[in-house]
Amino acid sequence: MSNNNKTKLSRREILMLALASGGGIGLRALLTGVPIHFLTKRSMAQAANENFLVFSSRRSSDPVNANIPGTYKANYQHAGAFSNPVNMTIGDQTHQAADVWNDLRDGIKANANFFHLRSGTNSHNEQRAVLTASGGVQSPLGRGTEMIPSAISYETSKTLGTQVPNPIAINSDILSYQGRDQQIYRPTGVKGLFPGITPELQNARSFRDQMVDDLYTSVKNSGSTAQKNFLDEHIVSGNKARQLGTQLSEALEEINNNSQDNAMRVTAALLALKITPAVMVGLDFGGDNHTDSNLTREVDMHRSAINSINLLYDSLSVYGIQDKTTFAQINVFGRTTRRNSRGGRDHWGNASMMFSFGPGIKGGMIGDLAADNNNRYNAMGINSQTGGTNGADIESGRTLHSAAKSLMAAMGISKEKAEEMVIGGKVVDAYLKS
Repeated sequence: MSNNNKTKLSRREILMLALASGGGIGLRALLTGVPIHFLTKRSMAQAANENFLVFSSRRSSDPVNANIPGTYKANYQHAGAFSNPVNMTIGDQTHQAADVWNDLRDGIKANANFFHLRSGTNSHNEQRAVLTASGGVQSPLGRGTEMIPSAISYETSKTLGTQVPNPIAINSDILSYQGRDQQIYRPTGVKGLFPGITPELQNARSFRDQMVDDLYTSVKNSGSTAQKNFLDEHIVSGNKARQLGTQLSEALEEINNNSQDNAMRVTAALLALKITPAVMVGLDFGGDNHTDSNLTREVDMHRSAINSINLLYDSLSVYGIQDKTTFAQINVFGRTTRRNSRGGRDHWGNASMMFSFGPGIKGGMIGDLAADNNNRYNAMGINSQTGGTNGADIESGRTLHSAAKSLMAAMGISKEKAEEMVIGGKVVDAYLKS
């Protein structure tokens, strides 16, 4: 057996152990409401601001940049269905965007942000380079470079107390962690790892009651008064446990294929069970659409992707972690702001973007686009204080690095640490919720 196969087997075994009923500490935490750090170490540390990450990236580099706030300008070409924008309120700002973006849940739009950036790449094969911010994201263990979601996952795992520190990839193209490529899972494959906890989910209240009895017995015999009080404060009711068990069972039962929607359901379950701090997924907003003559696929897949994002938010809400989860999307490059001779869009690394929302993010738009002499729009430099373009102190070539740093800071990583984790660019203060 090769070393690579051994590595993959090890990762699979870790995930299987995490999901197995006997050692399913995440399930126990979910159904009792007691933090993992108390279940495992009797630690009463006050929970830090929990923040899970769902990160999306596609090698095909869909035209997700093409119909967002900031794109409704002279000579910028849109699909017919998206040619008449609507006013979209994000945070305390109002911008024009395609109507599909206004279909996002209100809870998403309150913290939604569109960050204009330049990836500086025009090849599908440069996805790894973009995900490491051109090598700017530093490995926390001094092993070269790291991918954006992996660097964040390592840091947030320390406070989340998840069962593994690495992100898990669902329907993704690529993911590496600490120098090793990670296995890509499919929704049905992940579902196949859950049978060990199915009996407990079917009778979650009884399972919860037994766990609570065991906890109280243990704490009563050897715990302090403070530990007993801590336990009382966190225990959820049997009815709540039964509700969570039913909802989790129903969510898993629906997973019968490897669709984009099922990837969202599996993602929410993995985070709710505190298996991992981060999940990497791929959302189809129209694909590599050189020959999408009427931009029909661009329109259809935008609507489908927005529905999937709403499904993710709804699934997170079922487990009560919608306000503890951040979503971010960065593709390899953007698509041209004008259509090509075949009616579609070509690669355009000068106008890409990061779409994100989450508890630490201030809703709005960061940066903007400006036309060149050929009526092509390019991402501009950014003022790190205001998020606008006047008085920019971040050059356009470092906007990707700045987006990575800003996302890290929004995830609860200190601004100083975020500045150290990525070489180049600056944290944009206007991106962060004060």
